[in-house]
Amino acid sequence: MTSKIVKHILGNSDEQTYTRLYADEGKALTDGVNIYGCVDVDANDVANWTEIDEPEPDMDENEILEMMEGIL
Repeated sequence: MTSKIVKHILGNSDEQTYTRLYADEGKALTDGVNIYGCVDVDANDVANWTEIDEPEPDMDENEILEMMEGIL
């Protein structure tokens, strides 16, 4: 997993700083609920994300949840 700091500019011109997390090749990121290849998170939430093997496209939701249980 790699990361970098990014800023989001809101409609009222306020800026919010986030950490953008990128999954390595063949991996995905999860917080135990969601699975992404790349995600912007609050700096306080970075530790809640971990890298897992990328789910197969034909896996059903129960198989993905079983795979995630082993790391959470």
